[in-house]
Amino acid sequence: MKPVRKHFSPLILAAAMLMLAACAGTRVKDVETTPSTIETSSPHTVAILVENNSPAPPKASRRASQLEDAKLVVATLTDQLGKVLSGRGLIVVSPDAHPDLTLRCNVLEVRGGNEWLRVLIGYGAGRAELRTKVTLFDSTVATRPLVAFEIDSTTGKMPGAGYGLGSGQALSAGMSALSIPGAMKQGLGQEVNDNIKRIDHELGQYFKSQQWSYAAGDTGSVSAPRATSLQGATSAQR
Repeated sequence: MKPVRKHFSPLILAAAMLMLAACAGTRVKDVETTPSTIETSSPHTVAILVENNSPAPPKASRRASQLEDAKLVVATLTDQLGKVLSGRGLIVVSPDAHPDLTLRCNVLEVRGGNEWLRVLIGYGAGRAELRTKVTLFDSTVATRPLVAFEIDSTTGKMPGAGYGLGSGQALSAGMSALSIPGAMKQGLGQEVNDNIKRIDHELGQYFKSQQWSYAAGDTGSVSAPRATSLQGATSAQR
């Protein structure tokens, strides 16, 4: 039985790793669409409203950092969505300018996480999470959205660099990973980046279904800043 166990254990470990990896990523769900009543051939103006509706953490010690993360998410979504939609041929205006369309993005959950815990431990420790509710309204029917969907985004629960290593080796591996430029792509900044790309995609699909103009081409990678920094790496997990 020993040879069987010897081969069976790695298979179990591999299966567990695949299941944990599947928990990571960005998913769009509950997509609902309604035909537009806009009389013009294609809308030209859009207002962008991003609001934070995420609940405060139960622990008082985490509330300040969570609020800071939420503010960063709101600011980044507002700025980058404006750039993306401008690149698609729309004119971004204020809500008071009577826009053809209004894009609302409600931030339902924000977790900045901790980069060091993600690198060294993993399995969900230090993971970043972002959940948003996105709706698109036209100026004629403000009570019923043209498009509505939710986006769930998380870095998942994969093992960190310290898995199966001694503490000294784990620290060395984690430090190396954090020191490589561009290596830390998983974090709140990446979740914001993925959210923007998914919003762009869903809007593009809807515009296409309505035969509206939505400029093609790659708008480029959005520069969503990371909410965590190495200065806060030794702090408790948010």
